[in-house]
Amino acid sequence: MATENVSLNELKEKRINLLVALGEETHGEVRKQNTNLTEKMKKLSQEIQKIDVQIGTLINQVNIGCCPKCQASLDTEALFCNQCGFAVKEYFATYVKKCSFCGNPMKENERFCINCGEKDKNQTTLEK
Repeated sequence: MATENVSLNELKEKRINLLVALGEETHGEVRKQNTNLTEKMKKLSQEIQKIDVQIGTLINQVNIGCCPKCQASLDTEALFCNQCGFAVKEYFATYVKKCSFCGNPMKENERFCINCGEKDKNQTTLEK
């Protein structure tokens, strides 16, 4: 997936704005007592899902290549972060697979991704 050159904060802000727009559209439909989703609502929801995947991809890149606490670069064999002392080996051992849809790190016992909601379809490990 090609990701625009945007920051994680920019993506999160765009996601919030889309959720507000979706909420306003939904609220308007509820007030009209319309129980069907409009095309605009479906489109907003699809845009939110795309941004969720981009956010998951950015978070995944940070989590695997950097210390999850301070974002310092990690050596591939590091047990602890050389900047803050965080137990990176222990942390990454907890997250033993990635979501097959968005790449977000997942714990072994998680059946659904907490980032995109996709059901786990494979057992891809985080090891480089």
